Amino acid sequence: RSGLFWQRKMPPSHHVLHACAVFAAVTGASGSAGGFPKVELTSDRLKVNVYLPDPHKGYYRACRFDWSSMVGPVTLDDSTQFFTDWRVPHNPSTPEQGIGLSEEFGMPGADIPLGFVPAMGSSFLKIGVGQCINDDPGAYDFFHAYPVAKPNKWKVHFSKDKTTLSMKTKMKFEDYGYEYEKTMVVNGTTLRIHHDLKNTGVAAFSTWTYSHNLFNVPDTPVGSGFGFEVPVSLSKSDFSTCVGKVTSAISPSSKFPSPRFKFSADLNDTDVLYCDFDGKIAKEETLKNRFIVRDAYGNGFEKVG
Repeated sequence: RSGLFWQRKMPPSHHVLHACAVFAAVTGASGSAGGFPKVELTSDRLKVNVYLPDPHKGYYRACRFDWSSMVGPVTLDDSTQFFTDWRVPHNPSTPEQGIGLSEEFGMPGADIPLGFVPAMGSSFLKIGVGQCINDDPGAYDFFHAYPVAKPNKWKVHFSKDKTTLSMKTKMKFEDYGYEYEKTMVVNGTTLRIHHDLKNTGVAAFSTWTYSHNLFNVPDTPVGSGFGFEVPVSLSKSDFSTCVGKVTSAISPSSKFPSPRFKFSADLNDTDVLYCDFDGKIAKEETLKNRFIVRDAYGNGFEKVG
């Protein structure tokens, strides 16, 4: 389960845009832009672009991210836009070139993709992608462009009122098999996303998924104007694992009593900032991994779940 909301500086009765997880059913149609098949979920406040899975024309055709998770751009009140292309020119076959809420099942380590073995020419399953070929003898590497030999086939249903989208697929390979459905519903300022994954194979498996949250604001480089907030207290020692430019504390926000943190300097094209808080937020069940990122103008994105 995952949830999110966007915020912008507006009068009090108009300032919040958010999303969380839920389930709904749908029927419908599709469209395309820039050659990529897509639909646009709409409400009175929100426009959510969703690129549809397609092995020939899809926005994303690589082996890393779930093809049904290409959500972006997202527009609030026809004025503020988030989750635009973060790398240009865009290449659909490059593993990391997803957009917005790009999600992934199976990661390096214990939770590798289903059936993966470090043997040249072997096959494995990536949930939400299909059957991929291992053309690299080493350990699984999500940056590597494994060929997608057999993409998932998707059933897409889009409601006539443009508020609900459902994408469903299934796949079997050797002892592994699954059915997977994702449903997105927009209502007012809320985007709700529900995932349903069922094991249909002989072999048992466990997996986890995450949303990459490729948050950005057009023409606004990541740097000293950006900050983040978490609902727990963080000390200087919590940042000891950070890779990249050190963050600095600023005043607490009205939403969270703990300090907010910001980039200490602007980032250039080669800079990276990565911090691992060792599950400190995840350990508190009521917090549900919450955090907020804001730019210098108050535009924000909150991750929940």
